[in-house]
Amino acid sequence: MCERFAQRREPGHDQSSGSRSENFIKLEDTHVAPRRGWTMTEPEVIKLEALERLQQWGGDKLVGQMVRLFLKNSGARMEQIRSGVSSGDVEEAEYGAHSLKSSAANVGAETLRQLATQIETAAVERDVDRMREVLPDMEVAYASAMSELEKLEQGMSDEP
Repeated sequence: MCERFAQRREPGHDQSSGSRSENFIKLEDTHVAPRRGWTMTEPEVIKLEALERLQQWGGDKLVGQMVRLFLKNSGARMEQIRSGVSSGDVEEAEYGAHSLKSSAANVGAETLRQLATQIETAAVERDVDRMREVLPDMEVAYASAMSELEKLEQGMSDEP
């Protein structure tokens, strides 16, 4: 991992044999990037590898752009999903979920991506009851992702 997104580890911890959840920002491994002072504390909200990949492809500028785009545009996608679910408009819900799924993947909001995939699949299958069942969990995952990405974005804007 690049130092910007490195997690604190217990001495002697073998990162290659860690469980899958060790690749996420976790409460017990409060993430503080040394050069930025970013602090992210919600369990398993943002997958670090996605941010590292963006950083490798386009540096801090790309990370910042993608985070800001998510923060700016994801609310409209969530509103599409909510509207589609409440009205039974599966096409609207599918479109919003498909867009949110991609955006969430870009910034490492893995739980949100998985739930958007479930809503999209339910919409394709015209299963409005399933969409209604998944939406509350998606709301929680969305709020958590927004909170963590807002912290990240704030840390980026605080840089000298």
